[in-house]
Amino acid sequence: MLKGWRAARYDWIVFADSNLMLPPDYLGDILATWANDTGIVCAPPIGSCPTGFWAEVE
Repeated sequence: MLKGWRAARYDWIVFADSNLMLPPDYLGDILATWANDTGIVCAPPIGSCPTGFWAEVE
């Protein structure tokens, strides 16, 4: 993450796992919570009855 952080060239930085199924309005929802005095916004994913090998890995 540090390498990505240092390479970032924009005002907004999003770190999101590649194995998540995010809704199309995910970034809009995150940015809608932003205010001038906000330092960070966190949206932890929630698993729902995962099955199989990769579910066990998670």
